[in-house]
Amino acid sequence: MTKTMTATTAAAIKKELKTTFPNVKFSVRKSAGGGSINVKWENLPSVNAVNAIVKKYENVSYDHHSGEVLSGGNTFVFATAEYTPEFKKEVESRMNEFALNNHTHYYRGFIEVVNQMWEEKNAATAVEVDTVEEIQTEGFEPVTATEEAQQKVELSENNEAITQNCELQVSVTLNNELNGIEVRFDPKPEPEVIAQLKSNGFRWSKRGFWYAKQSDKTIAFANSLVSTDSHPEATQEDVTPYTYPEIIIDDLELYTVSDDLQSRLNSASMFEVNYQKECISTFQSIQSEAVKIIESTSVESIQYQVKKYLQSFKKRYYEQYLKTLRHKANNPSWMVTGRGGLNVNKYNKMQDRYGNMISKLSELSEEFERKLNQFNNAIRKQEQEAIKRTVSDSVSSDSAPVHFTSETKVMTLLGLTKRLRTYNAGYYTITKIWGRFRIFDNNGEEIDANLKGTSTLEDAKNYVTYLIRSQAVNQAV
Repeated sequence: MTKTMTATTAAAIKKELKTTFPNVKFSVRKSAGGGSINVKWENLPSVNAVNAIVKKYENVSYDHHSGEVLSGGNTFVFATAEYTPEFKKEVESRMNEFALNNHTHYYRGFIEVVNQMWEEKNAATAVEVDTVEEIQTEGFEPVTATEEAQQKVELSENNEAITQNCELQVSVTLNNELNGIEVRFDPKPEPEVIAQLKSNGFRWSKRGFWYAKQSDKTIAFANSLVSTDSHPEATQEDVTPYTYPEIIIDDLELYTVSDDLQSRLNSASMFEVNYQKECISTFQSIQSEAVKIIESTSVESIQYQVKKYLQSFKKRYYEQYLKTLRHKANNPSWMVTGRGGLNVNKYNKMQDRYGNMISKLSELSEEFERKLNQFNNAIRKQEQEAIKRTVSDSVSSDSAPVHFTSETKVMTLLGLTKRLRTYNAGYYTITKIWGRFRIFDNNGEEIDANLKGTSTLEDAKNYVTYLIRSQAVNQAV
């Protein structure tokens, strides 16, 4: 009887899936024991989208008191997406570096991107459907092929005229409550712009705007949409570039330990510790580390993100810090209270809880260091991009070309003597060693091009061209 019901349920699931996702091939199989149904497919739709349909077919009995699953008569439904190597590669290309390189967070990051891709696909389908006009044919005379072609030409010309008369208005809003960024267009943007939005992680909302999580990449891209370079027809008056909200970070006076708590802490311990001074010192150190990063860059989006994270972190760390101190004050050491009447089990539990609170503070400190490293990496990446743009502008200028000669030289680098193929121009030598092309001056000192990821000879030559032309300009001045 159970097997028959399971088979019937599997058939119903397959029928609804075929109706909802007509272009997807699903495999719906019941287990040998008849207690579960396994649904499998390749790539998209997302698991969440499929679960929204199949989970309603589950029939599982639970104990009302313990919440445990009762045995017998249960039907479980499991949805599993199988990802092809090509699809997996596409998903990984859109994952952030932290999730991609962190085994613990890889799966979560992978699924988030898959969900995002499915939402983008749905948004694109919705846009296509909205643009289709329903034509009522009843009561109309048949249209000949010639007349139909003429109508298409006229319609195309009219659309072009309308498009030319409509200037694209773009507005950017930061939703700080949800840590999101919203981009609105009036009228609807061109397909090329929509493709750029999708490639930069934006998704369409039914509320009438494109949105994404706040990041250096998404904020910089959104700002580029409202720049005059993105819309040459727009005048300066039409452009409303986004200005970041002011965040006040000089608020260290808020993070203190009260005199009452300090007194209770001293009473609960054999040794007196100035927690007020410790608190001030801790938050001064946190503040100074963040300020160093803020002062090291002129990129407003990065400065804003650092300030925003700093304020959030200080609040979370302060709450955990006070929670730990209060616990310590409320549970004095047995060396103060004595062993008489001591409930050992309760005392040990309180000590374990205190240890967990200390570990939480340590985890927060590690998170802070990790986040600062991410900001530093973002700044270095911005600097590298700026150098690349400067080098590219220098190479594409109308100045006289720089000629390189190629020869084999004996070079001594870090105590090692090797015969190397070199490319020479002016006072500079390029050679490939230790996995990438490096630039040296006449004294054998390596020139830091700040292009650590570069491994092509063309990039190294372009940088040398930039150096030589920059020197020529300085000498002329």
